[in-house]
Amino acid sequence: MKIIEKNSTQLSFESAENNLLEFSTSNFGTIDSSKYSLLECLYDKRLNQQPLHSRFEILNSYLDDLKSNQLFTYKRVMTTGCDALVRTQDGKEMIHLASNDYLNMSQHHRVKEAVVKAVKDFGLGSGSVSMLSGTHAIHSQLEKKLAAFKGVDHVMCFSSGYATNIGVLRALLGERDVAICDMYAHASLMDGCVSTNRMIFKHNDLKSLEHCLQKAKNYNNKMVIIDGVYSMEGDIAKLDEIIDLAHSYGAWVLMDDAHGTGVVGDCGRGTMSYFDHQFKVDILTGTFSKAVGAVGGFVGGSKELISYLQIACRSYMFSTSPAIPVAAGVLEAINIMEEEPEIMQKLHENINYFRRKITDLGFVIGETQTAIIPLIIGDDIKVKTMAYQLNQSGILVNAVPYPAVPKKQTRVRISITANLTKSQMDYSLKHLERVGKELNIISTIYPKSVLQDAALV
Repeated sequence: MKIIEKNSTQLSFESAENNLLEFSTSNFGTIDSSKYSLLECLYDKRLNQQPLHSRFEILNSYLDDLKSNQLFTYKRVMTTGCDALVRTQDGKEMIHLASNDYLNMSQHHRVKEAVVKAVKDFGLGSGSVSMLSGTHAIHSQLEKKLAAFKGVDHVMCFSSGYATNIGVLRALLGERDVAICDMYAHASLMDGCVSTNRMIFKHNDLKSLEHCLQKAKNYNNKMVIIDGVYSMEGDIAKLDEIIDLAHSYGAWVLMDDAHGTGVVGDCGRGTMSYFDHQFKVDILTGTFSKAVGAVGGFVGGSKELISYLQIACRSYMFSTSPAIPVAAGVLEAINIMEEEPEIMQKLHENINYFRRKITDLGFVIGETQTAIIPLIIGDDIKVKTMAYQLNQSGILVNAVPYPAVPKKQTRVRISITANLTKSQMDYSLKHLERVGKELNIISTIYPKSVLQDAALV
């Protein structure tokens, strides 16, 4: 199906069912990215009636317009390792405020040495899935170490955090069960619930959760699904209250501690440790791709749960086990967290410094308590423009437009890491203030309280 050009300012796409999709164009002759969101160009239900090549044309036209307007700041190619200062393919050096490697473990000399040794001793891949011949001694060591570190009975490891959440939830919840998800739960958790019923409760809201639990009384199994630390908000789950409430209604609790591991709790043991292990979730998932500095995922829980999942979880059964050097690097990173607490201390010093300074400038950062600092703007164009202008000034940040977050909550997402220097943070703050004022995101006229109230309306 070809594009039908009705006039010079509009593109129309017509499906076999005569379902017309019309888009205004910009001066570049592409879909005007200032008038449409990614939702309308990728997830609109009417696109299901379009042939594949029309869907490709629609999305690529939208992306081309973003690029023409210099608002496309994604998939920047790095030519250096993940560090506080990185170099992109065009030779530009940038301060890295977009990394999830909170403790800089990917660059730690002990991690590198462990990886090199594992490669020399065992090579790269494990050769098979875990349940056949893909489990090596280093995998077993890692699982035992991780179980003790996180305070759970048993652990099994996956090749990615996404595969962990998808596989675990699809293995456990069926047509007569219900997933009760925090509205800001990670996409991998939401995607894991496609085979079951799903309810959404307001973020960290106990009244909203209880309302869902009351409505869910007739389902066979109920599972409350949360993050320990939320990836876009940077706040911590009300774990104590959520567990008490969920268990009072006979519901299980699954928590993804991806952004909690290495950031909160004793030696970075995560959110349960943050609550002094007085409140234990029924199922704990997580990833090695954040503060651990690698890739992979895990699920922890009772012996019976893990034995069941080893057979019932398809993303575990049918995926090759984690590469041996990765397992060795992750194991060493956990050892370092326990043995070098000063790294996490430096992370928290940086978090507290940057959060205080950015708040003093007048930016709205919500309820963040961790290394994730959202600059809540509520305007897609300003979000993308700010990311581009900061990138031009040598500061790497992530734009988070709608529909990744609600329209009034669109933001630039900043990640603080342990290896950032004070001069790097000060340079970044200087340009954040400059761009924030140029785009009328912050102002010296109004008190901070007024700006914060306005952003939350």
